[in-house]
Amino acid sequence: MSDQGFTLFCKNPDGTERVSGDALTWVRFRFCPHRRVHGLVRPGFAEALAASEGNVIASAETLSWIFDPKEIHQLAENLYQHFDSVRLVSYVRRQDEQAVSHYQQAAKHSGFIASRYFGTGNRALPEYGEHLQHYLNYSCRLGYWADAFGQSNVSIRVFDPRKLVGADAVADFFELTGLPWNGKSERKNESRGLVFTKTARLLSQGRLDYTSWKDLMQHIPDSQPMLPSRKSAREFYEHFREGNLLLNEKFKISKDTTLFTEDFSKYPESDMDCWDEDSANAALEALIKGFLSANPVSSPDIEVIRRAANAIQPLDPSLSYDLINVANSLGGIRPDLKIEAGFRSRVRSFLRKRPLFPWGR
Repeated sequence: MSDQGFTLFCKNPDGTERVSGDALTWVRFRFCPHRRVHGLVRPGFAEALAASEGNVIASAETLSWIFDPKEIHQLAENLYQHFDSVRLVSYVRRQDEQAVSHYQQAAKHSGFIASRYFGTGNRALPEYGEHLQHYLNYSCRLGYWADAFGQSNVSIRVFDPRKLVGADAVADFFELTGLPWNGKSERKNESRGLVFTKTARLLSQGRLDYTSWKDLMQHIPDSQPMLPSRKSAREFYEHFREGNLLLNEKFKISKDTTLFTEDFSKYPESDMDCWDEDSANAALEALIKGFLSANPVSSPDIEVIRRAANAIQPLDPSLSYDLINVANSLGGIRPDLKIEAGFRSRVRSFLRKRPLFPWGR
């Protein structure tokens, strides 16, 4: 992109680079009763963007969590102090699909924002509540951005492979900006299925630390998708359909008057989001395997055991030898662990002086 005069902004507020190539961390969050989640732009965002060379591209999905029009107007004011023009590109997904995706992200250990907003239920779709209109009513939410930046500066694309250039969002974005694209995008955040999602959500609610959560979840297998029924998906979608009509009428996004293709055939006739005997057994077997393979002692603790073993060698070589074996069994045999010359013979000599069963027969 630099050859075309563009810079991809991917820095954290502390100035460090983000290897993920986005600007997600420039939005912070507050929790409130009626919205549940409220995004706020961190100070210095506009100035950080302006410090980049040429035309600047910033990708931050977290901007979609800003629901306060005053906050959006303030961002516009700050950006126009540094840039002659600002163009916004937003990809929208049919609300039932978006909710299923976000609701499953909420199961991840890092998905606390989605979990807070969509709830912690254990079905494929969240229970509908009026607070969902803040995020999923695109006509209202994107209307705030159009009011602040000007409608002509807001481009809205439908996140549907059938409507994207090359059936790919990255290729579509490059086409929209006039940049050449010869690469291949990588799909992320794809669902691992019912067993993974439901187990992950339950473990996340248990407030495990991330390391423990990750160690257990690596044993959970992929399984059938976790999906709502067609009826459930359509009923959820109907809460937002009118807003979609208004958005499409205002921005002329799609030839379909409904904005999105209203085909729900990808969903099963019945809900596929509940445990059955097979899925429950798969989860339990994987968790048991994870617990059995987990190391309950941390690396620093293992190192303390090793140091103690070396320290007591002169006083009690037998106990020292036992401690080294314990440390090795907990953390693997360290290739750089060296036992002093003659230590094993000293242990054997010490053991010959002790009864085989010191606690009695």
